[in-house]
Amino acid sequence: MTVAYDSEIEATIDAAIASAEAGSLDIAVKQFSLARTQALHLADPEELAKKIASDHAAYVRERNQFRALFPAKPAGTRNVLIMSDSLGLPRPDDIEGEAQTYTNLINERYPDLNVTSLCQRFATTQNVRDELTADPDLGRDSHFVLHVGLNDCANRMFLENERIALSFLKPMTRDKLIDFTRKYRRDIIQRLPPHHYVNPTEFRQNLDAIIDLLRARNADKIVLTTIILPPAKSWPGTPGINRNFAAYNLEILNAVHDRDALLLDLDRHVWQAQNQGVLDPDGMHLADKGHQLFCNKCDPYLR
Repeated sequence: MTVAYDSEIEATIDAAIASAEAGSLDIAVKQFSLARTQALHLADPEELAKKIASDHAAYVRERNQFRALFPAKPAGTRNVLIMSDSLGLPRPDDIEGEAQTYTNLINERYPDLNVTSLCQRFATTQNVRDELTADPDLGRDSHFVLHVGLNDCANRMFLENERIALSFLKPMTRDKLIDFTRKYRRDIIQRLPPHHYVNPTEFRQNLDAIIDLLRARNADKIVLTTIILPPAKSWPGTPGINRNFAAYNLEILNAVHDRDALLLDLDRHVWQAQNQGVLDPDGMHLADKGHQLFCNKCDPYLR
């Protein structure tokens, strides 16, 4: 399907490419931003909403299938709710990866602990807050482990709705936008405002709201987990990545301090164990040893 506005967006991204090749990068990234905005706002809102809803439904199905692997135990006298993004799930190409996830390792380690898992791809603190608000019994009389933040803080070339809007374009036009972000990623980050799912202020507000909801439900130990800074090989292509991740992690540290929660400083633990194969090759997701590390570091709070 070719949309009527494709040529308009193609003309804008062609202008951005020409400006960049001429050395006018300030103009080029603004033209790219316009093309990105055009792709989103010229898309059919109903078709866009339908595609977003379809993707979300797939994430929820996967989350619920994973949750079903951990039924209540006959000897269970304690409870823990674990909420995470894709870092808590097996990788999509790992058919038998569930056994190595930290959720399963925690479930197997403590026979008296009932584990409720809500791990969902692309989850943010806003998603966690929404889920807790929607279900007034979620996390009641339970320990709580929160492991999200990577999706909140990453500086994106395209947010979800923008990425999906690109799928309505001709492949050639879509590829031009994507190729521009690959070639001029540094310039986009340096010259345009941050492009986050959740900004730092909202991030802290979400953390406070999550803690408030759980405290009102008589939650016991509330554990917040820091965000793993990607390996140094990714730093040159993402200016300010260290400062950005540190800003979000500082919000986690301050929330733990101000709200009397507990800290699992996974970022520091992973960096200390970086030569032990704890991360997948992408430098973000946990390898089997990383899931084991997470489980081990949760032990002081869950034993």
